[in-house]
Amino acid sequence: MKTIGERLQKAMNEKGISNYRLATDLKINKTTIANYINDDVGRPNSLIIANIANYLSINRDWLLTGKGEMAANTSKNYTENYAINTLDVSDLKHILSDKERIIKLQEEKIKVLEQNESKLSDLICNILEPYFKTITKNQDIIANALGGVVLDAEAAAERKREKNGN
Repeated sequence: MKTIGERLQKAMNEKGISNYRLATDLKINKTTIANYINDDVGRPNSLIIANIANYLSINRDWLLTGKGEMAANTSKNYTENYAINTLDVSDLKHILSDKERIIKLQEEKIKVLEQNESKLSDLICNILEPYFKTITKNQDIIANALGGVVLDAEAAAERKREKNGN
């Protein structure tokens, strides 16, 4: 097996662990787990590798490189376990660059959404403008017609008064 993703998938299959269960138990996004398995992202940082290896009881070095046995050596002492769970500067830089990349992608998505919102607003205005003009025109026609009715009624009342001699 050439990739971390292939080795991770093999270990999960042998342990009967689904992507969902691994993600849920380790509090990692299930898409991230799928991306690791499919080798769609870079190498996971050492903390994630250590957590996955510990959870699956597999050898961290085997997961990373494919060298050695898949099964974890359970005779590690406290110092070795502590070293596995600490981050070095390169891991911190990797995490920071991932977060910066995610922030940049989110900012780009927001910009696209804002542009789409503006376009949608313009489209709605363009679609509704003829209807508003028609409504305004109809209101004017109705007002003129009602005004004519009122004038006709007043004229009829005036004629009636004249006829009655008032």
